[in-house]
Amino acid sequence: MKSHFLRIVKSIFAITILTGGIALTSCHIPSDVKLYTITFDSDGGSEVAFQRIYEGTKVSQVKSPKKEGYGFEYWTLDGKEFDFNTKIYKDTTLKAYWKLLYTVNLDTDGGQVLANLKIKDGYKASLPTPKKAGRKFLGWYTDSKCTTIYDKNLPVTSNFTLYAKWETNKYPNPYKFNDGRIVQTKEEWAERAEELYRDYQTEMYGMWRSGETVTYTIRNDETDASVKYIDIEVSVNDKKVKLPNAKVRLPSAEGLTPPDENGWPFVLGLSSGVSEDTALENGYAFIAFAGKPFEYNGMVFEWGGITDIAADDNKHTGLFYQLYPYDDANPESQTGELMAWGWGLSKIIDALYDGAAIELGINKENSIVTGVSRYGKAAAVCGTYERRIKMVAPGCSGAGGMASYRYFSEDMTYDLSSVGASRSSIWTANEPLGSLQADGEQGWFNHKFRSYKTPEDFELDQYMLAAINADPNRYFVILGAASRSDDWVNAPAMYLSFRAAETIYDWLGLGDHIFCYFHDTGHAVTQDDMQYLIDLFNDKVYKQKTKIAPYSYEKALKTSVFEEAVNYDPLYDSIDEQWEHPESNERNHNAKLAEIRSGSAELYAEN
Repeated sequence: MKSHFLRIVKSIFAITILTGGIALTSCHIPSDVKLYTITFDSDGGSEVAFQRIYEGTKVSQVKSPKKEGYGFEYWTLDGKEFDFNTKIYKDTTLKAYWKLLYTVNLDTDGGQVLANLKIKDGYKASLPTPKKAGRKFLGWYTDSKCTTIYDKNLPVTSNFTLYAKWETNKYPNPYKFNDGRIVQTKEEWAERAEELYRDYQTEMYGMWRSGETVTYTIRNDETDASVKYIDIEVSVNDKKVKLPNAKVRLPSAEGLTPPDENGWPFVLGLSSGVSEDTALENGYAFIAFAGKPFEYNGMVFEWGGITDIAADDNKHTGLFYQLYPYDDANPESQTGELMAWGWGLSKIIDALYDGAAIELGINKENSIVTGVSRYGKAAAVCGTYERRIKMVAPGCSGAGGMASYRYFSEDMTYDLSSVGASRSSIWTANEPLGSLQADGEQGWFNHKFRSYKTPEDFELDQYMLAAINADPNRYFVILGAASRSDDWVNAPAMYLSFRAAETIYDWLGLGDHIFCYFHDTGHAVTQDDMQYLIDLFNDKVYKQKTKIAPYSYEKALKTSVFEEAVNYDPLYDSIDEQWEHPESNERNHNAKLAEIRSGSAELYAEN
């Protein structure tokens, strides 16, 4: 008995010190232990450890070996494919069977960067569907001119290259009236702009409201002489509401004086958190609705009163809706929250024009409206419909703001080294149309906007919103972040909107009234954003050259990292070739701006 026990123990010990794997079919070890060795001959591939298994048991599956230039097929025994369900009764050697690997190169013509495919001889290639900003994928072709489409059912028997074919998305013509006419004169453009003003109300943002009775009082802050409050009451018909306190901060730094006898220029914020201290330090007042502080994207905004105007949900509640109730069944009653927030700021403008500006020492005519993210969208809307605002500067506004609906940069690779980021930054998801229509964001718009299933169903795009702000007495500046920290708002699509709108400004002789700037990182109106706005405003409005920003605004606000050769998309130059133009439009804006568009590398090298 003792001898039998020792034999079993010795057998187990011998098995456990083997380097190969062990296949056991039972916890019971027979008295006559028979073990066989399974050797794996990888035929020049990576080594596979042997196995020791009991008689009558099966070989355990092993990880496939690797061999340069070949793809593993299966293990063979005596020249035939080995069945791992076979029971073993002797020492056995299994040999790897390989097939040559062929390389299928994927040329996406500037689209999404894809790894080349490795396909085994005789197998079919499973081809991916790539992406390219602003284009629709039409298929893989065997020649660079994309004349012969690749037959995906053919077996691969050699190395070759496939070429992606694309169709450029159709960008609606801003010059085309709804009745089919094409704008031919600047007078006709004014008519078309008014049509677009109406279209954005009926198709997207809802109805703009004005003409109420506005009364106000001004009171001092109890502790800070540089802070005032405008208490505003708004009445229409038999309804009346008192708006949140409009908090006014006046420049108080020693040595600062207003630029002229009309008082301080001012920044009108949808909230705080837009580098208002930078504005104050450089002689600009700041006004926003005071209210309960709120947190958004990790930032705490001190003045959250704008959501008292309209709650940020899809229920359409708040002070604005007490005056103008939202009726789901009546399009004429529907005003989305972005428009409602803009309306709130316009009541501050009303109060300033009614006398508050004189009492505060503020120049009522010289204002900049700005905001970030959803409040960046609202800044664009507010500036469009409140035409008394001098400069419109939506920040990080994305879809529903200044990003084109038809230009997605997700999965695209950009070299952002000139703004301090990676040379191979892969853009992640962009904000799509569907996100704007979901429960969390649909309240920003009217009901009609929810009916559009794809961007192609929608006859508007956001460069049109920028274009209808073209005015000899006003300025439009698109702000955003160039680096990966803000992929959702789709900076390349905002840049496309800028370039597309710029062609219209150029034709109107207003090319120096539209600008675009992308800071390096951050979902915010950053300090340098505000500095560029002030340098631009001082020059254009006050004819005073200042340089508080890192570089000259003339270059910084007319170029970007997306103009660099490695990131450049020819669509930026050619988008308006899709449109029927006024006969007098010579389309010379690209040549005119070529000198200052020599790339961000030169810009950032400037002292």
